[in-house]
Amino acid sequence: MNDYEENIKTWLKKQGYPLEMRVAREFKRAGFMVEMATYYKDDEGNKFREIDIVASRVGWADKDRKIFFDIHYTCECKHSEDKPWVLFRSNSEAKSPDENEIACKHATTAGHMALLALSIDEVTKNNSLLRRGDRPGYGVTRALDGQSDIAYKAVMSAVKAASSLARQTDEEWNKESIRVIRIFFPLVVTTGRLFSCQLSEDPEISLDEITEGSFRFKNPEAGEQQSIIEIVTEAGLEVYLRRRAEWAAELLAHIEAGLPGLRKLFGQQRTSEEYG
Repeated sequence: MNDYEENIKTWLKKQGYPLEMRVAREFKRAGFMVEMATYYKDDEGNKFREIDIVASRVGWADKDRKIFFDIHYTCECKHSEDKPWVLFRSNSEAKSPDENEIACKHATTAGHMALLALSIDEVTKNNSLLRRGDRPGYGVTRALDGQSDIAYKAVMSAVKAASSLARQTDEEWNKESIRVIRIFFPLVVTTGRLFSCQLSEDPEISLDEITEGSFRFKNPEAGEQQSIIEIVTEAGLEVYLRRRAEWAAELLAHIEAGLPGLRKLFGQQRTSEEYG
């Protein structure tokens, strides 16, 4: 390889492009469909922006009536090998009730209605894809870095893409005969190490290295009253996606088998095909 090609490869690595390609590959290996460099409309400034990866698993909520149930990840990738990320947790933060945790998702209009039905179903309300098992934090930053807004920008990109693509889905599919129930999970993947930070009994700052975590994001610009954002290191991505794929498969299979709450929802909300 000549120096010119080597310079190009070095530049590409610094820009993070190989990371996006590796993350997309891991999503595919886990059984997700993947779209790269998808654009969404950012209401702030009324501009179109790019999200690195949108990955999805598609199932049926009602196959006879052609009602889809989709799970989507809006993923922002950040190259950060020499800059660790820190997830802040409060020792006194109480866990939200399961129903609130499940409903705290970006979704289409039908998706929000479905989440309410899922929150009272004994099986789905315990599905780990919908309900986080750990204690969500309240913020995240990239440490040892003068540019403290890097983490914030990554999170905002993931949540804005989720909110915008949900609205876009409503606008597109409301004109068609097939209803789409679609739920979005904002995700940030970093090459850096990830630490959980909280106060110990002393009280002193306590750090624990983790490969994945989540936190509640309450910025109104996110498009929801609050969002659950997940962060995972590239080192932990394979395990993370394998578990999510299993949970998604269990959830979609249970939904396709028929949930009374969703059946009731379908009865109240007739598809446009029936109106036609």
